[in-house]
Amino acid sequence: MRDTKQVREWLRRQRGRRGAIAEKLGVNPKTLERIANSDDYYPRSDTLEKIDQFISDEAGDEAV
Repeated sequence: MRDTKQVREWLRRQRGRRGAIAEKLGVNPKTLERIANSDDYYPRSDTLEKIDQFISDEAGDEAV
């Protein structure tokens, strides 16, 4: 599983897609914005797991 820093870096590269990603994951788009833009924000573990699984499913393990 990717750590928060890796997920944060991936989300920063997804600017413009975060709303669609949030919808697919069933999370608030502002949550993804906070993860991407706030280095001191740490999401709940279930949210992090959803994002990690999405990255694996959509972009492959080499995405991060």
